[in-house]
Amino acid sequence: MRGSCPKNAILCPNYYIKLNALKIGMEKLAPIIPLIILTSFIIYLGIKKRNPSNIFHLDYIIIHLMILVIMSLIYLGMINSVFPFSFFNILNQLHIASIIGFILHVESAIRGYKIRVKKIFFYYFFLHLTIIILNVLDIQFINTETKVQTFMLINIENGKDYTDKIIIKGITLILLVWYLIKMCASNINKSLTIKKKRIYKLWVYSYCSFIVIQLTINNLYYFGAFKNDYIETINIIVRINAIITLLFIFINPTILNYLPIIKKINVYNNLSKENYFKILVRLMEDDRIYLKKRLNIEEVSIKVGISIKKLRETITLNSGKSFNEFINEYRIERSKRLIKRGYLNLHTTTALGEKCGFNSHQTFFRAFKKNTKMTPIVFLERIDQKR
Repeated sequence: MRGSCPKNAILCPNYYIKLNALKIGMEKLAPIIPLIILTSFIIYLGIKKRNPSNIFHLDYIIIHLMILVIMSLIYLGMINSVFPFSFFNILNQLHIASIIGFILHVESAIRGYKIRVKKIFFYYFFLHLTIIILNVLDIQFINTETKVQTFMLINIENGKDYTDKIIIKGITLILLVWYLIKMCASNINKSLTIKKKRIYKLWVYSYCSFIVIQLTINNLYYFGAFKNDYIETINIIVRINAIITLLFIFINPTILNYLPIIKKINVYNNLSKENYFKILVRLMEDDRIYLKKRLNIEEVSIKVGISIKKLRETITLNSGKSFNEFINEYRIERSKRLIKRGYLNLHTTTALGEKCGFNSHQTFFRAFKKNTKMTPIVFLERIDQKR
């Protein structure tokens, strides 16, 4: 029968070698199976607990966990695969994506509204992807060979195959971790949503530390910094650190907040309409969401994490304006700043309105006149007269 091996191992010499290697690999990966099950359970709980007050940050951690499950399955498939190189590339890309999802979750939770995926994250993601493509085309930048024969349970045939990707991925993860630490340090103390700030900071910084430790050990191992006598010990440390890193994900204050078997830790404040308005103002000033054309109240309510009705009440109570008036006020203030900088000396008023988020020239013209009691051209003339 094709694919079977005769009882006589001499006729099929590689059979028992492959079988033994597969057995060893599966034994090393055995702890991953319960982690996959646990992660899947937490994803289910997260989806079940989704509501308008938490989706602004909860969706990102659900995406992060989904990517981790996919990574675990790919890692299982990579053992004794005919194409370990392809599995390795996909695994690294997903790892970067998972860290980005984690960062977006933390930043959204701290700021109190849904953070947009920043361009810099796309650059980091495609930087590593570019290296993969160039390596496939036999273009390599770092000609340093690895000192080990196996890495992440992959048998290395060419010592230079993985070097570029490992170094670039390491740099990418360090930059992402630095962004997370810097963002947390700058914003956590003024966060309106996070109640237990010290616990939250400790959790974020600890998670970042374990990522850096894992990354450092992996790179030192790959480039042969450890003697052969310590290789097995290092492998054990790497696996323990990987499990601890995953456990830090499971003790995420957000996840603990929704586990039915654990008492709520109340990491998030119960916000008032006044606090929601402050979060809305930060969303306008920091993310400048008002620049988006055809911005609707439903989109803003999702970002802030309250219902449309509550958002209307919050805006009216704290500003005395309607939703459109509130958004247009930010747009007009921006247009006035641009006029003062000489924007209309080189562009039309139509271009100015579009740059500030208005859909049409008529809407911009009416809003500007309502706010300033004059047209943009007259506003410019008044500025010129004062100079």
